[in-house]
Amino acid sequence: MGRIAQRQIVGMTLSAEHTESNAPSRRAVLTAAWTVPVVALAAAAPHAAASGDTRPYVAQTELWWERDNNRGHFEARVSDPPGPEIFAEYITFDDDSISVSNLFYEIDQEFFFFDFGSSAADPPYEFIMYITLPGYQPFQVEVVAIW
Repeated sequence: MGRIAQRQIVGMTLSAEHTESNAPSRRAVLTAAWTVPVVALAAAAPHAAASGDTRPYVAQTELWWERDNNRGHFEARVSDPPGPEIFAEYITFDDDSISVSNLFYEIDQEFFFFDFGSSAADPPYEFIMYITLPGYQPFQVEVVAIW
């Protein structure tokens, strides 16, 4: 199984309360590296943060892409719940072989997640994911699989 990395296309400044670390010990991290499936966690930034866009945004909480197994997973929260109802057509990729499955939106319309995969015989190593919820800032992230 390959490992993944993620590169964010846009950045975000976090407040002090969000930058405090409750990081596990080195031993726990080394143990987890051998026993836990490939997962990348990141705080996603609103696409238009630098422009002063004050619309609500999507905040990524989990993202992983296992290219060798042709499966990925994305989780996020909206900044101003309840958010709009989410449909698969709001989630697109720059690679037409990637598509969404198992889209779930929590009843309070704050949290959502979905799985994704490729229809290509040879899935891509990297692609860009876009989420465009009505009334929310556009979101995008580059997903990169590393073996």
